[in-house]
Amino acid sequence: MTGYLVAYVSENIDTGRESFIEYCLNNGLAGTPNSANAIYQVGKGDGVFLKILKNDGTVMDWEFMYKWVNC
Repeated sequence: MTGYLVAYVSENIDTGRESFIEYCLNNGLAGTPNSANAIYQVGKGDGVFLKILKNDGTVMDWEFMYKWVNC
């Protein structure tokens, strides 16, 4: 789920850790910058490892994302 959130923010708002943290704090997804940063690190790290996300957090494997979202 965190990978999807990183992808959403990267594709629709802006790429990068600071943009993600700001989005999380402004939308009630995290209570502190440290919590938002932890979500970003896990989501981006897992997504890159699984070859679903690129290093900037944008989507690499759209086919997987479409299938996952439409389950």
